[in-house]
Amino acid sequence: MSETKEKTPDVGALLADLRAKRAKLDAAIAAIEEYAGTAPSGSVTLPAINVAIRGSSGDGQTIAPDAFFSMSVVDAAVKYLDIVKKPQSLKDVTTALEKGGLIHQSKKFETTVYAMLSRAEKRGDRVRRFHKNWALASWYPNRPTNKAKPAAKRTKKRAKAAQAKPKLAIPAAVEAKAAGANPAP
Repeated sequence: MSETKEKTPDVGALLADLRAKRAKLDAAIAAIEEYAGTAPSGSVTLPAINVAIRGSSGDGQTIAPDAFFSMSVVDAAVKYLDIVKKPQSLKDVTTALEKGGLIHQSKKFETTVYAMLSRAEKRGDRVRRFHKNWALASWYPNRPTNKAKPAAKRTKKRAKAAQAKPKLAIPAAVEAKAAGANPAP
């Protein structure tokens, strides 16, 4: 047993050595970050944003500023509605998406969000309007869907009429001229 104690390195000395090396590395990293003008990597924490929910007790929901980063409008809206767990107005949805870090170039973002959610609703894709508010379709499974209707097929009558149209008759003189021959008088 005494042989194992002799072969075991001094853990305290090993930790002290590693901590000294880490302090030097941290100082070097901080100097490079200061030179580059970036934020210190050890303190990168984004503050949470309180998004007020209309009709609630005013306590609000906490949404991180990067919660919807690199998401589509519909995906971000679905995630937001899933967070708040109740139908939201278009204005509340757009405000939350912007504060949640959804990147867009739209001048009228509310109009863009409305168009995207309306298209998704027509496809039957995850969202639904409910009393002028937007909600998740899964919350109302028994409500009828508003899927887009397929284009009407051509009727037999229209198809026959299209086939029966006479083709334009080309006069013989024009055909002969196109062939390079002189037309007969």
